[in-house]
Amino acid sequence: MRIGTSGLIFELLWEPSAPQGSAAEVTRGHLRILLDETPAWGAKSPGFSWTWIELLEHLARGWRHLEWEELDPLGLGSPPERIRVDAGARWEESPDSRRNDEEEALWLFEERHNLSAAIQGAFLPDLWVLRCGNEFRIASRDQVIWEPAREVIETLEKLGGAIVERLGSCHDARANEARRLWSSRRELGASDFVAITTSLPAGDLEEISRGREARAFWEIGDRFEPNEILAAARMAGPLLAPAEMRVLLDKIRHVRARPSRQLDEITAAVPALLEGKPFDQGHRLAEWLRERMEFGTSPVDPEAVLRAWRIEVREIDLSSAALDAVCCWGDRHGPAILINTRGRHAQRPQGRRSTLAHEICHLILDRRKALPLAEVLGGRVSRPVEARAKAFAAEFLLPRHIAGAAIASSADPAAEVERLARRFRVSREIVAWQARNSDTPLSAQQAAFLQGLVSEPWRF
Repeated sequence: MRIGTSGLIFELLWEPSAPQGSAAEVTRGHLRILLDETPAWGAKSPGFSWTWIELLEHLARGWRHLEWEELDPLGLGSPPERIRVDAGARWEESPDSRRNDEEEALWLFEERHNLSAAIQGAFLPDLWVLRCGNEFRIASRDQVIWEPAREVIETLEKLGGAIVERLGSCHDARANEARRLWSSRRELGASDFVAITTSLPAGDLEEISRGREARAFWEIGDRFEPNEILAAARMAGPLLAPAEMRVLLDKIRHVRARPSRQLDEITAAVPALLEGKPFDQGHRLAEWLRERMEFGTSPVDPEAVLRAWRIEVREIDLSSAALDAVCCWGDRHGPAILINTRGRHAQRPQGRRSTLAHEICHLILDRRKALPLAEVLGGRVSRPVEARAKAFAAEFLLPRHIAGAAIASSADPAAEVERLARRFRVSREIVAWQARNSDTPLSAQQAAFLQGLVSEPWRF
């Protein structure tokens, strides 16, 4: 049988044709997993031979997290296949006690989201399945695909159902327990759902809600599904103490939903220009939007753009300088942007403009897919998504070709940087990076001067 209709396909061939024996014997068969028709498991047909009750048990035990969890327990925002490397770098600069606390949580996360962890006693390549907003990111050793969340869940349900059906009349203890696990895979209370979707400790959640009933405080309706409040809490995460998190969520709670026909039209009109690396995507989107809005080589006022689109911009006073802004959009709240007046960047005029431009990228691209409900600038957000928005903001405010040409033709790069920064109302660092990333060759002297203006000169 072939299960799945899009990029994630399971090809399952049972052996023998008539099921009999124990739960393991009954579910022995060949399995291939294809990502866009490229084998991730079972390179040769009919696939890898194993007892697939193990996969059923794995899916059933981890289903709640597989369906709703979007963030690693360390909040690194790294792709799952890279997270242990990034965690190792973090642990090198941390006390052993922190590593011990985080090691088990990370191991459990990897177990839940790596399908190869289901197989005990044989080696299969890693296959990572992690929800990212309205999509799933599915990654093998050589390939990454993005698939709509609903389609991935339906495919995994059909796979589990096929294994349950294969068990048929087998009623040994293992078969009975596997059926029980599968039938109860979605059983969880509102508090458990909040804990999974926010990735926040139970103690913090209780302090944030001050004992209020979970469904009411977190705006959970008749059925479990993510919302703006849950998404903002997940991404703000450890940046805010519980009392301040409560303030932030109450601010979002008072933002009403309002349509933005102009923003919807922009989103619908975005051409198919978003292949390649995240920063290339951000650059191309900014170039396209500047052309569409006929800005030419003129400076842009991102706050005026947002007002024209009927996007509300409010201010909020939070103690965490790491958090520059919170943007929310959904059925109940927004679209709106809350600017933290104490944010490391947003507290200054140039940083505020850059922050608003950053959120414009999310509003255009990420409402339907990667970030369907909210975004926290400075918070726990996917690195590729943030890299794209960062590149967009710089290019939208100051196109690279303008910065590169101006610096390359100037005998006084210091004066030219100041002129560009004043005209386009951006930081000197943005000027430096935009000139560096342009196609215009710079002299060694010019490049050396610009390198001294950036916060991470080793990356220049």
